[in-house]
Amino acid sequence: MSRKLLVTLLSAASIGGIALASGTASADLIGVNFVVQGTGTAANSLSATSTAGFIPQENFNNDVSSTSLGGTGPTSISKADLLDSTGTATNVSISGSFNNNYETGTHPVNGANYALLYGEFKTGKSSSASVTLSGLGSGSYNLVVYTVADFFNVSSITGTFSVGSDSQTVLEQKGANFDGTFVKATDNTPGNYIEFTNITPVSGDITLNISSVGGSNVGVDGIQLQTVPEPASVGIFGAGAAGLMLLSRRRRALK
Repeated sequence: MSRKLLVTLLSAASIGGIALASGTASADLIGVNFVVQGTGTAANSLSATSTAGFIPQENFNNDVSSTSLGGTGPTSISKADLLDSTGTATNVSISGSFNNNYETGTHPVNGANYALLYGEFKTGKSSSASVTLSGLGSGSYNLVVYTVADFFNVSSITGTFSVGSDSQTVLEQKGANFDGTFVKATDNTPGNYIEFTNITPVSGDITLNISSVGGSNVGVDGIQLQTVPEPASVGIFGAGAAGLMLLSRRRRALK
């Protein structure tokens, strides 16, 4: 094989692998921001160009509460054709119901991440709620759930979050204590997000269940859903990276 042909083949393989990997990372990500009426919708919402989240992204879908600030009636969730992080409409929809809503005191004027955590849909005291993402394809997904306590709470509160058999009882960080840093919530560390990894949809659905613990009123501020790359995509990316390394060594050897 000639040196020119070898270089061409390796370059094509490398570029192809990198393009596929980067495409998967950017397009297969959906974010939903829960917006509470009465807190200043403009401040509580995220614009298409706002970058927010533990996984930084643009084009969050703003789902506005059906009741005003502090409303005690059901706060329903219903939004279809969710946009992905590139602004492209998908077949994914979100639905569910909470018992009330409130603001967390994160001061959205400080940036997009504060706005993401500013409005929360809540279970109600000693109660529960659920959120379902529908229309998902086969494969695995990661789910990031944002949760902080409102400013009335002196410290953190406890809630249980579950997807399938994965159940996590964690401490919600007080919203007013958010300093722009994302901290993973655990059973002994107050935080502002939770992770569920490698979830397999059931009949195209992923359902998040939220329950209060000890009379708490647990809130959810938003979510992000990320597609886990297929093994074949990872393999192509690996082949591309290996091709780049081989090409570099080949060029050095020929000098």
